[in-house]
Amino acid sequence: MKKNEMIFKQEYQQYAICIEDLSFSYGEKEDVSLSLKIKKGEKVCLLGHNGSGKSTLLKLIDGLLVPKSGNIYINGYLLDDNSSYFSRRDIGLLFQNPDSQFVGTTVKDDLIFSLENENVDPSIMDELIDESLKEVDMLDYKNREPVSLSGGQKQRVNLASMFILKKNILLFDEAKSMLDPKGKADMERILEKKIEENENLTIIDVTHDIEDTSIFNRAIVLNSGKIIYDGDKISLFKDKEKLTKYKIKPPFLYEFLSYFKDRNTDNIDDISSLKEFLCQLK
Repeated sequence: MKKNEMIFKQEYQQYAICIEDLSFSYGEKEDVSLSLKIKKGEKVCLLGHNGSGKSTLLKLIDGLLVPKSGNIYINGYLLDDNSSYFSRRDIGLLFQNPDSQFVGTTVKDDLIFSLENENVDPSIMDELIDESLKEVDMLDYKNREPVSLSGGQKQRVNLASMFILKKNILLFDEAKSMLDPKGKADMERILEKKIEENENLTIIDVTHDIEDTSIFNRAIVLNSGKIIYDGDKISLFKDKEKLTKYKIKPPFLYEFLSYFKDRNTDNIDDISSLKEFLCQLK
């Protein structure tokens, strides 16, 4: 099938992902049942307890799982058996364990494998590899074996495999959960830079670490495969009733802010005023 033969919905062209009445189950019990629209350039943190359907949803978006019913559109194009190759070219999925995505004996070989899958001209491969590794500060490790790298370095190489193929939709399935603080900070810095360079870069991040949500503006909470909250991240973190109901622990700063607000401390009613107050204590 050629791309111009794929089913395209004009009204969805402004969206990176559109999901219509999606239903999926591993067995008799329905594991995911929802509709969802994510605009190009949105940064979404996907929250919820274990078994709520977060990882399953990412795999459905990436075409690794086939829905029981409903439709998924990627950049306006229907994701189905005939179009999955083209649709997945726009998507990068990073898993929790960085070792699970290595296939090459060296960092360079791993990136070559990605390029060969896309039939990239071999004469420009070296240039593309060096460029992508430089973006993630891993150029000096090009000829190293993956087993010799730290967890953070491995995830940076996996990021490079996304960048080298110009993916516009990045899906992270707890991709930072096995990293130390430095590794997490490195990944966040790299992503912030990519966001500055590409305003249409769309990111969905499944995370249990609420402190890792600084680059996201939208929060979606899943429970039993259904969306129970979809809205502004800050509004969620400031709403004690919702946080308690959804069993979500807020980031430290918001928890600290709540402490002062509960005691009616003057002039401390948002994060900015809290930071100003803390700076004055020096």
